[in-house]
Amino acid sequence: MIVNSARELIDLYNSGERNFSGSDLNGSNLSSISLKDTILKECNLLNANLSNSDLTNVDFSGSFMARVNLDRCLLKNTNFFDCDMTGSSIRDVNLESASFARAKLMFAHLCGNDMLKCDLTDAVLEWSCLIGAALSQEQLNKIPKTAITGGIDNVSNYSSQRNKGGYGAFSEPSGYGISTASVSTYGGSDEIANRRSIESYSKGEGEAESGYNKKEEKKDLLKKDLLDRLLK
Repeated sequence: MIVNSARELIDLYNSGERNFSGSDLNGSNLSSISLKDTILKECNLLNANLSNSDLTNVDFSGSFMARVNLDRCLLKNTNFFDCDMTGSSIRDVNLESASFARAKLMFAHLCGNDMLKCDLTDAVLEWSCLIGAALSQEQLNKIPKTAITGGIDNVSNYSSQRNKGGYGAFSEPSGYGISTASVSTYGGSDEIANRRSIESYSKGEGEAESGYNKKEEKKDLLKKDLLDRLLK
């Protein structure tokens, strides 16, 4: 059933409807709700806010999800196959068995996530922010070498023998001075794999904040200069 508002979707969901393929939910607020087992194929979810929601088993395949907010969501077994998620925010989420196969994740924020059980086959990750994210070598092998900024060949891959199962990290500052793209790889036990690369995350966040502050300072100087000219 096609819907055109968050209110309509929620009401129908509560009445038992689960298939909303083709719906236009541009800019909708769907935060802090449960949409478990819903079919949302080929929907327009541009700028939608889905943060803090339970999206277990939801099928978003083929949907337009640019700049969508999925922070702190439960994304267990969620399907994002072939979705356009450019500029989306997907932080502090449960991604167990989620699929991003063929998803476009350019400029997306995936910082600090445990992505070891995700399907990233042929995902497009140019300039995505992966600071402190955990990825296995098997996952990296399925991502095109040109996808991650700097190339997968430059990722520091510490084996269990060399680093006792610890993390390695690769990062390269963005040309815009705002964010840092980084990939963490692991080897060893599940216990180690579930830990976050805190050192890499903190460093990357610091660099990102520094770049942002410099940009804001430049803006302030430009505003002051313009004001001075107007007052003369």
